[in-house]
Amino acid sequence: MSAIRKQLDSIIAGPPPVVVLAGEEDFLREEAFHYLIRHLVSEDTRDFNFDIVDGTDTDIESIAEMCMVVPMMADYRVVAVRHFEHVSTKLKRSKNAAAGPLGKYIAKPSSSTILLLETSSTDAQAKKKKGKGTSKIYPYDVIKKVGTLVEFPRMSESQLPSWIRSRFKSKKREVTPDAVELLLSLTGSSLRTLNNEIEKVCTYSSDGQVISDVDVAVMTGTSREFNVFELQKAVGAKDKQRSLHILYGMLRDKAQELLILSMLHRYFLKLWVLAQSSPHTKSPNELASIAGVSPYFVQEYVAALRVYRYEAIESALLTLSEAERKIKSTSTSADLILQTAMVKLFS
Repeated sequence: MSAIRKQLDSIIAGPPPVVVLAGEEDFLREEAFHYLIRHLVSEDTRDFNFDIVDGTDTDIESIAEMCMVVPMMADYRVVAVRHFEHVSTKLKRSKNAAAGPLGKYIAKPSSSTILLLETSSTDAQAKKKKGKGTSKIYPYDVIKKVGTLVEFPRMSESQLPSWIRSRFKSKKREVTPDAVELLLSLTGSSLRTLNNEIEKVCTYSSDGQVISDVDVAVMTGTSREFNVFELQKAVGAKDKQRSLHILYGMLRDKAQELLILSMLHRYFLKLWVLAQSSPHTKSPNELASIAGVSPYFVQEYVAALRVYRYEAIESALLTLSEAERKIKSTSTSADLILQTAMVKLFS
């Protein structure tokens, strides 16, 4: 069980008067929002004891009024506010927000209402200088004194493989390292997109099944041969003929030039990091942690460093960045720009 799930279950077991779900990782934040609603709101009295509003089009006074309503045939009622950052911005800008209806309520919330706030704002997470204590940003400074904050910071690339494995495990499936890498090559770092692909794979697989890269390719409608994962391997081996063969196959199937550039840029960036570290680091687990890859694939990166010198890696990063700029800002064929960049990687 993840630390966040434990925190959410603790809230369900003993609900505080105010709960804030805050941070930039919108998929996990929204998932937690609906998880709490499912467990805190009784279906029997939902019509009487539950209000959900969107902060983009709800006035501050209305939220305060909903919080003051007495629950019917229940110990408490739930008032859920999505996109609370729009409300908090108004409160922060107001000179006398603390004296207004919602300001007064937040300072002294009702014990018979659970106010659930979902926000992308990082104000709730802000720290004082030198990392001590919490910020004085209103209204979160007051909310933290009476309620609970659950944080959802942006997940780093190095955390994604572990998240994918845990996601499959929660659905009673295992997944191979090759399958994890293929999923990442198809989706990038978006958890929402990753989750959609995982759901698709799970729909067409059974409990207890070990999901391989073949399964991912078949179930997501992706070519097992023509994908960024295989292209990355060929480029890492400096196999020009195979790299171009895979590239042509990918471009024939669908337009995905920017995805290809993004993944190759990420690949060479990891090589660049390893090129600085590997002479002083021998442990595969250490190298995997530094590069943000699975230990299973470390040797592939180490092998690539034997054929790409430090200067060649820097040149590759510049070549890929320039290709992306041209695709976005010129009328030249994206296919031609990408193919030219690919050839340059081997020069």
